[in-house]
Amino acid sequence: MRAELGLGPGDRPIGVAARMTAQKGHAHLLDALPAVLARVPAVVCVLIGDGPLRAPLEARARALGVAARCRFTGARADVADLVAALEVVVLPSRSEGLPFALLEAMALGKPVVATTVGGCPEVVEDGRTGWLVPPGDAPALAGAVLRLLEDAPAARAMGARGAARVRAEFSLARMVDALQTLYAALLGARARGVH
Repeated sequence: MRAELGLGPGDRPIGVAARMTAQKGHAHLLDALPAVLARVPAVVCVLIGDGPLRAPLEARARALGVAARCRFTGARADVADLVAALEVVVLPSRSEGLPFALLEAMALGKPVVATTVGGCPEVVEDGRTGWLVPPGDAPALAGAVLRLLEDAPAARAMGARGAARVRAEFSLARMVDALQTLYAALLGARARGVH
């Protein structure tokens, strides 16, 4: 997969797997990239997915002078394989529901950086399974990515804790159990006449 992405032996891939829309915040990751590259020049940013903002994002990468360190993959069927090749997974969303992309990355043992929107704080334990940053804050995003890149043992530990969290809290069996408990509580309340 590394060769397919044009990665050299010393390259350190980070990236995002999401549809290229304003909501997903790809532009903020690109805005953070010059600061990341200033300290870790081996970084390559892999943007997995496609969407209406692909051309403007490619133009932004050129304008920022980071296009040579970016890989735009387009829509792919092998997203999990691409994510598995990343050292750090970033979800710089401006708004979000339950971020399945984060759950999938964490299940693969990847350290993550996400924003404090929607369900991201429910999934990522800040400082334990990854880092949370304010949406739209490129300097904070760069800082969180750099913390993971510059401390490999801590990043591996976060990835391992993230994988354990996904298995314990977000497995299908766990979610079915939670749903059954909710239904039972709702049915019990209805039977007691509580609306």
